[in-house]
Amino acid sequence: TRETGFVNAITAAGVTYAVTKACTLGNLVECSCDKSHSRRNGGQPQMVNAVTAVAALEKQQSVFERNSTKNPLRKGNGNRRRRLLKNIKFPEGEWEWGGCSDNVNFGFRHSRVFLDSKYRRRT
Repeated sequence: TRETGFVNAITAAGVTYAVTKACTLGNLVECSCDKSHSRRNGGQPQMVNAVTAVAALEKQQSVFERNSTKNPLRKGNGNRRRRLLKNIKFPEGEWEWGGCSDNVNFGFRHSRVFLDSKYRRRT
């Protein structure tokens, strides 16, 4: 019936959400971050600290300096560069987890295997 279909759909969505959230929080061993939204580190959690933040900023700044013809940060303007670096807020503590994208595909696949198991035994 339509009511049974609705209950099954809500149940499937709930199981998919629970599996996806558990994966994102790192509570499941066999899953990883969503690779379709991968970051520079192959979709894995990124460790961020003041050293890596400064390195990333300096790399970005060097690319900007190479690509810009009228750049106020060129040689001879070191005071401005120091002021810019001084005003940047870095994370507190030694490191901070950069996060993980929800791996919805993993949640969907595993919830489907779980929910369809009773139907697959019959065939």
